[in-house]
Amino acid sequence: MFLGFNFQIKEQEEEKMKKSLVCLLATVLFFSLTTMAMAAPHDKYSLPEPYLGWEKAYLKAFPQLQKVMDVMIKTSTEQKKKPDQDILHNRVCSAIVYWMAKEANLPKTQQKVAVAADLLHNISKGDKKAVLTNPDVFRQSAAMVNKLKGLGYFKTSPKFWSDEKVLQIPKIGNKRGLIHHITGALQAGQIVRQIGGFPRKKFKDLRLLSLNTQRVTGTSVI
Repeated sequence: MFLGFNFQIKEQEEEKMKKSLVCLLATVLFFSLTTMAMAAPHDKYSLPEPYLGWEKAYLKAFPQLQKVMDVMIKTSTEQKKKPDQDILHNRVCSAIVYWMAKEANLPKTQQKVAVAADLLHNISKGDKKAVLTNPDVFRQSAAMVNKLKGLGYFKTSPKFWSDEKVLQIPKIGNKRGLIHHITGALQAGQIVRQIGGFPRKKFKDLRLLSLNTQRVTGTSVI
């Protein structure tokens, strides 16, 4: 899922597919191990190994990611009555992203952005106001996508965001399970800007990473 990292488009799609598959398998494995290898008992969102080790490693390497995680956990608990599984899912996937970034020998800044993006990839899923039928949200989302298109992204998917009227149909625009990576990408940029410590030029990379529409539609659009 390492979009925007100067890889070739084909390599980006392959990496994204590998990440999605690995994340799915790891999440299934994780839920079968939730009663084993737990960390400190006071942490109700504990992870088993090797995810806990990877998480500790990226927090040591990039302390500011703790603030990103805190925002994710706080937002999830505010949005849902039972946020545990969502929080654990985000942490497992983010740990895997860090491991993959390390394996790919990505520069440290890109590793940091990749983990931040994955921590926040569900950030707006439970926000009832974060829908494309909301005129303000739609305007900001459209500006973000069109800016990325202007920078040369989405060339292999020319129909992506090509019919704005369709995206504003309530059955589509209000379906947060379908569009939350678009609204989440928008919110992710706002969050890291508030937290600070992320180069402004990397906001594009973070939004591209968060805008992982293969998770939304099951098909690659980038």
